[in-house]
Amino acid sequence: MKKSVLLFSILTIICFNCSYNFSEDNLNEIDRPSTKNNSILISNFKSGDTINSQRVMTYTFEGPSNPFRAESIVYLDGEKIGAGWNAETETGRFSLYPARYKDGIHKLRFEHSFFSGSGSIADQLGQEVLTKIEEFNFVVRRKTSTPPPITEVKIENGSITVKWGEMNGNDYEKAYLSIKFKESEQKVPLSPEILSQKKFIDKTTVLHTGNRNTPFYDYYSKAEYSILLTNQYTDNYGSSKEIEYNIEWFEPEIVFNGFNDYIIKWPSHPLYGNFENLQISGFLGSSSGGEMVVDRPFIFGSDYTINFKPKVNLGGYEIYSFRNAKLDEDTFGSFNFGVPNYKGIVYHTTNEKYYILVNGARISNIEGYELYIYEYSKDMEFIRRNYISNSEALGRHLSIYIDPLTQNFYVDTFNSSYLIDKDNLSIIKQVTGSANDIRKNFRGNIVITRTGHFPTHTTIENIQTNTIIRSGNSIGSVLSDDAKYIFIADENGRGIYEIDGNQLSKIIDISEDDYVSKLIVVGNRLIYSHYSGEFSGKFSIADLNTNTKKTFEFGTYQKSMQYDPVSEKLLLINNGGAGIFDINSDILETFPYEHINGGGDHFVYLQNGRLFHTKGIYIDNF
Repeated sequence: MKKSVLLFSILTIICFNCSYNFSEDNLNEIDRPSTKNNSILISNFKSGDTINSQRVMTYTFEGPSNPFRAESIVYLDGEKIGAGWNAETETGRFSLYPARYKDGIHKLRFEHSFFSGSGSIADQLGQEVLTKIEEFNFVVRRKTSTPPPITEVKIENGSITVKWGEMNGNDYEKAYLSIKFKESEQKVPLSPEILSQKKFIDKTTVLHTGNRNTPFYDYYSKAEYSILLTNQYTDNYGSSKEIEYNIEWFEPEIVFNGFNDYIIKWPSHPLYGNFENLQISGFLGSSSGGEMVVDRPFIFGSDYTINFKPKVNLGGYEIYSFRNAKLDEDTFGSFNFGVPNYKGIVYHTTNEKYYILVNGARISNIEGYELYIYEYSKDMEFIRRNYISNSEALGRHLSIYIDPLTQNFYVDTFNSSYLIDKDNLSIIKQVTGSANDIRKNFRGNIVITRTGHFPTHTTIENIQTNTIIRSGNSIGSVLSDDAKYIFIADENGRGIYEIDGNQLSKIIDISEDDYVSKLIVVGNRLIYSHYSGEFSGKFSIADLNTNTKKTFEFGTYQKSMQYDPVSEKLLLINNGGAGIFDINSDILETFPYEHINGGGDHFVYLQNGRLFHTKGIYIDNF
């Protein structure tokens, strides 16, 4: 204790006996506490950044400081927000919620207060507090950048090429190619790299339209393409372009392959790259086009409707489309006839032209219908038409034949016959029955007049010699086109007679049950169709030199028989169909044809090896 008192006394004497002169220069050498070497750093942020999503912000206080701070306050647009400071890690945290803020520029203000740590008496007393103030701006932009416009949508190489313009900024979170259909939308993610390429090949979209009676028929009939930019606040669609299904994309054709089957042919679908198969009338066919044989009889003149759809999932819907198949131009011919009501066709070998007898427009209930002859080239190009007369009834007993003697035309109507000049189509000769005659027609110099019903009074007259060859009751009579033969059924029996001047000579007996409906002379052969009371259709070929005969059966009722001198074949028509018979080989090929015409019947004709249908189509090489 004595030693401590002694030391204190000595120090007191020294201090009171020493002196130091202070000056202003000495005071300037002392640094005052400041925040010039301090800064506030926000992690992963710089002033002016865009913040569109909720974010936890972390900041640190850099530079010399006393770890014992007085306070750390964060302001957003002048209002204090919650922030936490961790003295041990010397970091602070606060949260930003852009969804609560308006779009535009926002200000962050940091006020970080801390003890100076200078060691001064004020510092020791906790009264020397420094405050570092820093401000930062950030931008809230909840709207995305403007998406680039779609500039082109087209089909190429079996898929859909989509192109767009330049990007207008990168303010978005995700980018898509939007493909909108009527009731749905597909979103294809687009990377920044793809966006910069400004092009996308859509290899999945398939467009298809069903018939209107098919549910959801137009759900995938068109697609609308646009660029979609999104963030958590908005979906921003750019300007769009559409592409729509075209019904002409799928045009099936029927290819003639004989009458036992037929071929369906279809073209490549424009979107063949986006799907593999089509479902075509119960078959699977390639989307790249193809053909298939249908193992069913071909019905000549029938309209073939093909149902089809892409073999893909169209939203889970079964959307079928129906198309009327066209006829293959390589195996079918057609001509623009315009008038479906034609009643006969012949081919003239001398000028290689076709002549069609047409029943035209109705004149009045009394006068009947206009009757024309249309002239066509060998390639079925229309040349001209000529008015003949008025037919008494639509379609009844109308026919056209070539006169084997003069090569002019015979035209028969219900109660008249005309001889038409083959060159100018004018009337050379006309025979018309009276009001009491039920039918009157002629061939060469022979005129047949029929009056009354069951039995019919039939008069056969040679107008060259002005001689009545026969006059009496009959139940039927048919004259050959060369006026050399006639079938008569009367009380004396039934038979085919040869006309020699003013005489009739029976050359063929006909069964009492048979009725002859057509006589055709081919060289020394006489061909005639006949049917019995039981309607069993037959036709016979009689050789007049050898007096031999061959009889063939065809169908249940012999409706008509035509002969084509070019192909030397018969066209046989009955209620059940048709057949083509080669008179040299005795080969018969049967086929069905469309014969119902709504208000009447369709017909087929064989001329120049060409099989015609009254719908204005034909098939060659028969």
